[in-house]
Amino acid sequence: MRSSSYLVRAGAVALAMTAIIAGRVAAMTPAEFRASRLWATAHFSIATYISFKADVWECAKGTESPDLFNPTTLDVDGYLDWVQKIGAQGFLITAMHVDGFCLWPSASSPHNISASAWYREHGRRNVLREFLDGARKRGLRVGLYFSMQDRYFEAHHDVNPKSYTAAVQAHLRELLGGDYGQIDLLVLDAWPWLDAANYTNLPYDSIYPLIKKLQPNCLVGINHHEHDGAHGDVDVFEQPAKIDGEPPPGRTTFPSVLCWSTLHQDGVWFGHSDLTPHAISQAEVIRARTERMTAAGYISLVNFSPGPSGALADDVQRVLGKLAAEGESAKR
Repeated sequence: MRSSSYLVRAGAVALAMTAIIAGRVAAMTPAEFRASRLWATAHFSIATYISFKADVWECAKGTESPDLFNPTTLDVDGYLDWVQKIGAQGFLITAMHVDGFCLWPSASSPHNISASAWYREHGRRNVLREFLDGARKRGLRVGLYFSMQDRYFEAHHDVNPKSYTAAVQAHLRELLGGDYGQIDLLVLDAWPWLDAANYTNLPYDSIYPLIKKLQPNCLVGINHHEHDGAHGDVDVFEQPAKIDGEPPPGRTTFPSVLCWSTLHQDGVWFGHSDLTPHAISQAEVIRARTERMTAAGYISLVNFSPGPSGALADDVQRVLGKLAAEGESAKR
């Protein structure tokens, strides 16, 4: 028979794990974020199932059938194991890309995973929740990517400041209202520079205060390519050279600078089925970039994404294996 002290300890551990899974952990401070150095991120949505050749901008139209989403061998644990192996301290998942497809069973839009045959046939799996819970179990900080442009909404509704703002706010309330726990980082994309997702239709003063009301300690990075310190909490540099490139050393406009790059040499974000293995960067390139950015006091956000099956491609795993090995070697 187990002692009462053992049961007390076991109960305390169980409660602690429950709190971690629910997101009831101490909020990440800006200083802790700056010290985190390396985060990983995954782009995973409808665009994963469209060939790169057919959609070089990787922006699905929002008119695609949800049944396109079909990760028959979705391997959340396998993915997050690699996040740990490369030494990342945080993980950010694409909750909604520009096509408006929600990676969770949203009540505010019908364009979401629950509308897919895969969801109905695979135990009604909430992909977003699985990634967030799995990351927290591993002691990782968690973040969400959220596109301010919603092409599904634009294709099915009259676009005006009132309607568009209400739609975005409804999504943010679902994501940040408590059901998905403490969100440490929120990266907003396509705002204000992409099509209708501008500051007129989506006023900053109607969005940013709502985020802070729902999650006061959530750090907000906006991929707006402005770099002027006027919006958000975190400066975001999208690192393919054709976009932002690398920030100069010593940049202090924002308290924190997030350097966003991808394993693919040509700046591809999603794990399309027609990507060739040679498009994957060498591990030493990624490691050198990360060390360069972190040495300057910035946070490196490295993207590697599941393929259509829901698992990482073999060539991606080979690069990650080398990246992990180089990281361990550097510690010795």
